[in-house]
Amino acid sequence: MITTLTKGQVFLPIDREIRTRLEADRADTFLHIVPTDHARLKWCREYLRNTPNRAVAGLHIYTLDNLVRRFFYSHLSRGRRHTGVGIQTVWTHEIMEEEQLPFLKPQPETRVSHGNARQLRVTINQLKRSGVDWRKLQKDSDDEDSPGKLADLMTIYKAYETRLGEKWVDRAGLHRAVAEYLTRSPNRAEGLMKKIYPNVDLVVVSGFDVFSPHDSTILTGIANLPSINMGIVFNFHEENESLFGHVKADYDQFLSCGFEAYREERETPDVARNLHFARNLFYTDLPEESAIEKLVLTDQVSLLSPLNRIQEVEQIAKLIKRLTLSQSSPVLDQICVTFYQLDTYAPLIREIFPLHGIPYAMEWNARLEHSTVVASIFFLLEQVQRGVPPQPQDKVSRSPYFHADDWDAVIEGCGLNAKLSPEDFRESFDLLMDTLKVRQQILKGSWESKTRFAAHKMSAYREFRRLIDELVESLITDHGAEVCHSFESYIRRLRLMTSESTYRWGNPSDKGVAILPLNQTQDLVFDTVILGGLVDGEFPEVFRSDTFLPISQRDTESDRLRADRFLFYQALTLYRKQLYLLSPQHDGDVELVHSAFIDELQRIAEIKTATDHDKTLFSTENFLKNYGASVWECSETEDVKNPNIPATMLPTLPLIVHNVRVEKSRTVRVEKNDTVTHKLPQYEGQLSSNLLSPASRRALKQRRERTYSVSQLETYGECPFRYFSDRVLNLNPTEEEETGLT
Repeated sequence: MITTLTKGQVFLPIDREIRTRLEADRADTFLHIVPTDHARLKWCREYLRNTPNRAVAGLHIYTLDNLVRRFFYSHLSRGRRHTGVGIQTVWTHEIMEEEQLPFLKPQPETRVSHGNARQLRVTINQLKRSGVDWRKLQKDSDDEDSPGKLADLMTIYKAYETRLGEKWVDRAGLHRAVAEYLTRSPNRAEGLMKKIYPNVDLVVVSGFDVFSPHDSTILTGIANLPSINMGIVFNFHEENESLFGHVKADYDQFLSCGFEAYREERETPDVARNLHFARNLFYTDLPEESAIEKLVLTDQVSLLSPLNRIQEVEQIAKLIKRLTLSQSSPVLDQICVTFYQLDTYAPLIREIFPLHGIPYAMEWNARLEHSTVVASIFFLLEQVQRGVPPQPQDKVSRSPYFHADDWDAVIEGCGLNAKLSPEDFRESFDLLMDTLKVRQQILKGSWESKTRFAAHKMSAYREFRRLIDELVESLITDHGAEVCHSFESYIRRLRLMTSESTYRWGNPSDKGVAILPLNQTQDLVFDTVILGGLVDGEFPEVFRSDTFLPISQRDTESDRLRADRFLFYQALTLYRKQLYLLSPQHDGDVELVHSAFIDELQRIAEIKTATDHDKTLFSTENFLKNYGASVWECSETEDVKNPNIPATMLPTLPLIVHNVRVEKSRTVRVEKNDTVTHKLPQYEGQLSSNLLSPASRRALKQRRERTYSVSQLETYGECPFRYFSDRVLNLNPTEEEETGLT
């Protein structure tokens, strides 16, 4: 249910007021704050459609983070550098090594695990976002069930703040500084606002459900400026505490600061449907005799239960193909596929969607340590540290990201010595990368045919190179430009930074079906929405309490469940025409249970339970898989009918028939417990002379005169084919390439 909180003179509805300004060529008079980059792009396109000639100058649409950065670096930075997750990780480990921590390190030689270090860093950032500093923790220490653990947390928190000092600022520090500036210096803040946005008199905030304390203060501070009118658009229904309880605190706070509430009165099918969801979804305070009148959505909402996750993504691809084929002018960017845990499904999407010819725009933060580019660079740096050129079978030599004619010259000439100053390390690293032509190799098409994958590998490389800049600036700022550090310490610090860093996979401006994590769908709307992964234990997620947080700051299970409920409600309000819900039945051998959210939706609405009986094949792979299955069902005496397919695929069909016959022959032998001779013995290493060329027969005959070792005879007795591949063909198994850091 849409409710708008306003302060000052705001003409409602806000979307009509903005449209009027755009049509009057006054785009520079309003500022729109949104939660994500996806929402920012959506509103940019929306506003362009409402401007004369679809061109506009001075359009101000920002995420809250970007707006805060602009305020901070316009007036408040005082030379402070921003520190990211990478440097925070290094500092956390260094602090834990330097400080006395009786609970976490009962013995001085005890090392705190990487998992605990990560959790401590996350906990400190969460406390800072909540406006809780280490001094407040000290006041609350009497109420804790584990005072020793809290004491260690305060020690690390205090040391971390000391490291920041006056030289560094983190994300929470940016927001706190801007919030304090707007509160303490409103007159100067008015001047800064006029300097940055001279014509803006209206600020619109949309798409948020909750705000941090600092962000609430920032918005209230901007709304209090004399020249500013503000409207905050909330999706909120006050009576449904089970769904909107986490929103109510911020809602009430804005009301207490002078905002006034106005509810949207427009009567449209979308508004009526979403109002039904807002009132009834998870609502438990109905009298026993009252019954909810179910909303009939069988023509809009469909539930599918694919056998497993692979079939789930294949069904999604088939849905998209059917949707696009049924439309004369399909608009792919009006289809959204979303998951609560996109990381689980991203590899399957990358594999299956291209096979179906579906263009897509998928963007999420991938783990930097899982990048094959970054893993190869670490293998290289460790090889350089040893000072020994790699051998042909080594991972460094086999990496597609390095091109070297003379590895001895590369190792000797890279300049990465035992100790280097930060600037020397950076220059030597860049020289090494240029010598090996890393950027050119990443973009080289001979081994990486898909430009999408080359782009994401380049994104990983750029993020790793940015971490080097961040590390160098940190060492220079904290220790001085001339102080030298061991090459081993650079590698160790970079490993720590990489282990907690992410890089952007994909591009939000790509054309095609939108693939988004569910928490990035705020303030968006699509014609068709496909929500997958509706599995109990994954969405809603199993609750795990943050044991490092003080008791007063911990989320409860009901808090976390309410947040997941709101995300589900958000997904139900994303679509205009069609919503598809998918719940896989199995994950490998594990049987899955569908999400309780499905049951809740069926409690308040009639939806369609669908099955996929459509046998239409939308990809070459699906055709080959089905053709192989039909060949398997035929007996050996039956003629396999060739389907009506393009002539270019006809040569493939006999190969499939032959491979299936070979596999069936093996299956018969296994079922008969090896009592039946393999009908195609050549596929088990038993080669008859009529299958060999004269030259091969002569070569094998000569082997009768050789002397064989015991191990060779044992190999032949265990598996003739292995003997053939190892001893005759001299085939060596290739070691599987690692895709991450060890």
